[in-house]
Amino acid sequence: MDKSYAITILHPSKNVAPISLPTLGRSYTRLSEVGYQVTLSADPITRPNDYMVAAIHTSIHGRFAFIKAGEPCWTYVCSSSWLHSFMDVMFYRGLVYVGSKYQGIVSFNLGHKRITPNPIQDIAFHGRFKGYLVKSLEGDLWMVKRFFTFKNDFQVYKLEFDAQTRKFKQIKKLESLGDNVLFLGDTDSISVSASYFSGCLKKDSIYYTESINANKLDCVTCGPFHIGIYENNH
Repeated sequence: MDKSYAITILHPSKNVAPISLPTLGRSYTRLSEVGYQVTLSADPITRPNDYMVAAIHTSIHGRFAFIKAGEPCWTYVCSSSWLHSFMDVMFYRGLVYVGSKYQGIVSFNLGHKRITPNPIQDIAFHGRFKGYLVKSLEGDLWMVKRFFTFKNDFQVYKLEFDAQTRKFKQIKKLESLGDNVLFLGDTDSISVSASYFSGCLKKDSIYYTESINANKLDCVTCGPFHIGIYENNH
């Protein structure tokens, strides 16, 4: 992201042309006040004309926007106040899922002409926390809650869907991460294999970025940052 608030997506390991996207959100006085979370629906290298980019922008009230390959501008989804507190975004099985402070997890079908939020039942967020969405090594959608108390505490949940209809069935709290080691950040979250990186990473652990103002939930880019480690003790 540059001073014009334009976003450029770069591939970290392949020598391919970067993807330059239009300006996203300019109603800010300082660049340091703006936070972005950006995710892709598909690999733009293999599907250069058939992918979408979804983003949450602003550090104060997270708002949701998306853009399709080749389009000249972003589409901003909804303007009601409760939708201005998104925390994370991820494409999963043809839909985009967004974690909201006030509505739990909300899904959108960006292929419809009228894009409306579909809150997932039985998932409500309460208390002082930050939410993350991450795809496990097994391909499941996980939700992670990070609670801001006198010490950082984490809870990990698996969202279960019907195999045929793909509709949400239930949410299950996980006692173990299995072979998954989670890396959680303000711009992206991933899962890697503990066995593949044995000797380097602690099994059943969560690595997360921490800032000196981490207790300020409305601040995305508070910096400076360091890495914290949470061990999932049973």
